[in-house]
Amino acid sequence: MIAHGNKIKLFTGNGNKTLAQEIAKELHMPLGDMVVGKFSDGEISVQINESVRGCDVFVIQSTSTPVNDNLVELLVIIDAMRRASAGRITAVMPYFGYARQDRKARARDPITAKLVADLITSAGADRVLTMDLHAPQIQGFFDIPVDNLLGLSVLAKYIVNEPFAHDENLVVVSPDVGSVARARGKELPQHERHRFGGGAHRLRGHPPRIRPALREPQVRSPVQGVRPGLHRPGRRDHREDG
Repeated sequence: MIAHGNKIKLFTGNGNKTLAQEIAKELHMPLGDMVVGKFSDGEISVQINESVRGCDVFVIQSTSTPVNDNLVELLVIIDAMRRASAGRITAVMPYFGYARQDRKARARDPITAKLVADLITSAGADRVLTMDLHAPQIQGFFDIPVDNLLGLSVLAKYIVNEPFAHDENLVVVSPDVGSVARARGKELPQHERHRFGGGAHRLRGHPPRIRPALREPQVRSPVQGVRPGLHRPGRRDHREDG
């Protein structure tokens, strides 16, 4: 952890306090004294009960369910830290919400991943640390440094030590087309690929099968019958207007 010589402080919202406590335990550090609650009308209330002036502050907050409350909490905490003269603010987001809409799949679609990136930057974050972004290009939506950590190596090491890992009927399932490369182990370091993944990698001589969980839709043509994949999800129809 690079702290530039400043004192490190960890804070957390209500997104995942248990995870934040485990992180603090591993680092042998206490969590900062901060109260995150709500006013009577539902607005987020943040009260920092210790000085953070000049400190290297890490705000641990996943924007998972309830995504809207956790996102606004993160923004308000970052703003409070900036106004309290924190030296550097790093938003630690193990889960980055609103990442699924990272492009215009159809006419008039929003790009919410870019919107959230702008909100976090405008609130005052100096850096973002997240894991397994829905799409790596989301890092380019930020005007501040982003660390996208990959959990595949840790997951692979866990799986290969399980009894079922050596079953010849083992099937690795991808939840969507975008995760096929991850399911095949393409994001693993070279020295780890022989232990987990698809393609030329094998478990006891049997290549794991990669099956995307989504099936291509079938569109019926009056001339040629059923034509699979004629209109795939996310493909823009040329007749749509802008």
